[in-house]
Amino acid sequence: MTTRTYSLRPILYWITLLLMGAMVLYPVYLVHFAGKYAGFCSNFTLRWGIIEISHLLLWTAIFCIALCFFPLRLERDDDRVEFRLVMLACTVPCPYDQIIKVEGYWLPCYVKLTTTLGSIILNPSGGVQAFLDDYEDARLQTSDRYGDTGPASAPVASMINSLFGSQIIPTGAP
Repeated sequence: MTTRTYSLRPILYWITLLLMGAMVLYPVYLVHFAGKYAGFCSNFTLRWGIIEISHLLLWTAIFCIALCFFPLRLERDDDRVEFRLVMLACTVPCPYDQIIKVEGYWLPCYVKLTTTLGSIILNPSGGVQAFLDDYEDARLQTSDRYGDTGPASAPVASMINSLFGSQIIPTGAP
């Protein structure tokens, strides 16, 4: 079957990362620059207090976590009957049978994938209608294989069945 890659334009994610970067740099500005211009705070210039250090640590940790989950692309794999959201640090698989609804979002150029676990809002670079058409095409091509355990699970299923002496898990396709 086909495997397709969709490039993403994470515009809102870039804006969020820029705001988080500004929050990381804010204590540096506050300690090194703002104290010089405020007459009543001149005795606190170049002194790092617990508030500035905790602010810096908190927003640095949030920034690093958000950077790890930066979305790179969305992959469609019809052999495994799933979408995969590829991020900087990990990949999140989403099987087709877990997708409840795919629709255009109220923001222009955005698509909302509603799954059993939650919603994912994406901005595919190919456009909303092209993505929706590709999703419908993928769903129709693989509709006979929804819920199929796949070839990788067959050895595990046969091992479990041999342990219990009966066929608890079907090893073949329906």
